[in-house]
Amino acid sequence: MNRALTKIIVSLILGIGISLSGYFIASSIRHFHDYSKFISVKGLSEKNVTANNAVWTISYSVNSPSIKELYNELQKTQDIIKDFVTSDNIPTTAITYGSISTSKNQNEKTNLYQFNAYGTITVVTSKIDSVKKLSQRTLSMISKGAIITDSSVAYNYTILNTIKPVMLTDAIKNAKIAAENFATNSNIKLGSLKDATQGLFTIKNRDNSYGSSDSQKTIRVVVNAKYLLKN
Repeated sequence: MNRALTKIIVSLILGIGISLSGYFIASSIRHFHDYSKFISVKGLSEKNVTANNAVWTISYSVNSPSIKELYNELQKTQDIIKDFVTSDNIPTTAITYGSISTSKNQNEKTNLYQFNAYGTITVVTSKIDSVKKLSQRTLSMISKGAIITDSSVAYNYTILNTIKPVMLTDAIKNAKIAAENFATNSNIKLGSLKDATQGLFTIKNRDNSYGSSDSQKTIRVVVNAKYLLKN
């Protein structure tokens, strides 16, 4: 009698335990599915800007039959370049004189020596328009006696941090618009933002190429966002 009663009680306890386990498992799955109902969308923010920094590198060379005359020619060439650069509101403080390298060659027929010198001048300035105009007129320096071997300009945008917050806000806004459009078209209700991750900011030339040859830049950032869906 007692043994039979004990078996019945044990069976009831096991049955209740199994039922409860099944309930909790089913409940967990249901809540998991509810929580996992979300959509992933992308939000793009794009802004056209003008470079705020220009690095203009001017390479030159001089030659002379004597070291003394070579020095004088170097001074003359550097003055020509400096006067040209500062002719359009660029201050002398923007100019940096690079190191000078020299070489000596001997003419096999006359046995006379030819001394050569090579140098660079770098202009770093925020006066973008001035650099654009002047860098297209380097023949003016040549006409005054300077031997210009190379002239190149790199345009950079160095104040990205000043527009990052606004662009991220805009990207998140566009991501929500995309989510709302999806929800409307699918006849479902959009919930709150689940999470969002920021992509890298990219800076390209206006023609969509990379590099620093163009003063006109396009900055882009994409935000990947997940929005919960309501039942």
